[in-house]
Amino acid sequence: MRLLVLLLCLVCSINAYSQTYKFKLTHHYQEGSWARSIVFHSDTNFWIAAQTEFSGGPWGIMMLRYDLEGNLMTQKVFAKTDYVYQGFNSGSLLKGDSIYYLAGQADYPNPNDPMNGFAVPFLAKFDRNGDTIWIRHYNQELNLSRGYYIFSCTLTQDSGILIAGSRPGNNPAHRDFFLMKADTAGDLLWHKTYGVYGTDERGIFVRQLSDSRILFSGTRYQGADSNPWLIITDADGNNPVYKELNWSNALYASVDIKPAKTGGYYIIGTTDSVLLAGDYHLSYFIARLDDSMNLVWRSFFNSPYMTQVWDFKELDNGNIVFCGDRKDSIVNFSYGYIAQLDSNGSLRWWQTYHEYPMNHHYLSAIEAAPDGGFVAVGSAMDAATGTHQGAWILKTDSLGCALASCVTSVMPPPARTHEIQVYPNPVTDYLQIGNEGKKSLELELTDMTGAVLRLYEGSNPRYILDLRGLSPGLYCYRIRLKDGKLQTGRITKL
Repeated sequence: MRLLVLLLCLVCSINAYSQTYKFKLTHHYQEGSWARSIVFHSDTNFWIAAQTEFSGGPWGIMMLRYDLEGNLMTQKVFAKTDYVYQGFNSGSLLKGDSIYYLAGQADYPNPNDPMNGFAVPFLAKFDRNGDTIWIRHYNQELNLSRGYYIFSCTLTQDSGILIAGSRPGNNPAHRDFFLMKADTAGDLLWHKTYGVYGTDERGIFVRQLSDSRILFSGTRYQGADSNPWLIITDADGNNPVYKELNWSNALYASVDIKPAKTGGYYIIGTTDSVLLAGDYHLSYFIARLDDSMNLVWRSFFNSPYMTQVWDFKELDNGNIVFCGDRKDSIVNFSYGYIAQLDSNGSLRWWQTYHEYPMNHHYLSAIEAAPDGGFVAVGSAMDAATGTHQGAWILKTDSLGCALASCVTSVMPPPARTHEIQVYPNPVTDYLQIGNEGKKSLELELTDMTGAVLRLYEGSNPRYILDLRGLSPGLYCYRIRLKDGKLQTGRITKL
């Protein structure tokens, strides 16, 4: 096992050589936007799928096309009254033959129960100009009494679309893996549910392997234990073979798995184990598996403050580029980052980005650009005021530089500790607040627009925050202690 212990890492600097294009910008639209997925339209421009909030209305879909110089070429938006479109992530925007697909989750009200709406998969089809050809909501084909949480999709070798996530199981407290397939007209071909009675399985990412089999990854929760859980089926979703990655006594959860170019797989996920005294309680990892899914190496991203990995890609040279967000040790806000590992899991370089330093920044998806650099997208606040959330777009060179000149460094941040623990992350229904010092505090849980959804004041050594009723997605928390100290972070609700 290889630990990328950032407190002890070797400080190194590499002068970045220039690529053709480098920029970073924020695209604002009405009440706020979050760029979720990227796909290249050609060697000179790319499409971005973003979630956007309309003034006085629902969350919709925004399609943006930029060239490699940072010029906006196309903006298209789609919304439907009372619908909230979410659940599309890195890899959810798919490129077909001169058309594009986007899959996710559509939430809409239940007229018989206003406090508990419906959540069903959606699939949208766009032409090469970003205009909507159709959008399908699978509320008729699927059981409306069940909430479907959608996280990923992929094109199949026969031009179908696989859409994956989870749905409630036979036990209302548990969920099962959910997988469906649609054709190019959006018609539902089949849907499957996978799970083991008495356990909680949360499906996240789906891939089709070169031999047409389907690989589906997520996490299995059983009592106090959790581990990455993988399912491999035939091309029609049948004959499932289950694989649980049980590595140690620590609790693990998988986020994504992808086939490696030279055989085997790469997987990213989280563990609750504290590798060094003073570490943040949740560490992300990237691991290499062999063809039989045995562990080859595992690299952890542990430090005294939160570091999250949201997307990764294997490059043609065997290196791995990945992106996410990381809590800054000085201002205590999350900044976006891009980093790279070599094929043996050793950290090559790390670059951090922000617009407005006193607010949060997130990078959700990354793609290799034709000029050898990278395009990464996510969400950031306005650089001048820090108040308006927008789609964040970065074009870097091959060493992560987004400015005219920079030095890319691997450097440990100043150490700091978290007085209050907030876990688990990702979370399902209940968020725990650890306050061993019994400090007087106020905690606010907000959505990404800043609306307060949960509030707690007190000094209990441990408190459980009930998150049932909140939709899956990203939420922010802010903890203010009586002595004036501020602690902030982000959680993912599954």
